[in-house]
Amino acid sequence: MASAIRYDTDLKAEFCEQVRARGGTPDGERRMRLRVRRLKEPRAADTQGITQLKAGVEVLLVSALHQATAENSHLHRQLANRRAQGSVHVLPTQTTPRARVVEPGSVANRSGGCHFLAASDPPLTDSW
Repeated sequence: MASAIRYDTDLKAEFCEQVRARGGTPDGERRMRLRVRRLKEPRAADTQGITQLKAGVEVLLVSALHQATAENSHLHRQLANRRAQGSVHVLPTQTTPRARVVEPGSVANRSGGCHFLAASDPPLTDSW
């Protein structure tokens, strides 16, 4: 069986050589080249589309950054004008949360439940 397959491929190769010798292209090769061309066309269009989309995204990002910078500058100017007029008062910020002391004998609400603390228990501190 293997010799028959080899014989067929040898005949096919010989036939293709004869066609090429006469200056032609074998039919199978023409079909294959046509199919390859048809497969490459959409990929080229997709590549071009992707390139255009990338350029569009870059333009949008630059535009958004420019707009955000302009709005930020505008808001900073407004804030500076209000501070100059004295209508805005900056409140101090709390850097660390205050500790809440729960005395023994009181009810402490911890984790959603109420617990009674005995007078002998030490005071609890919560940082909330």
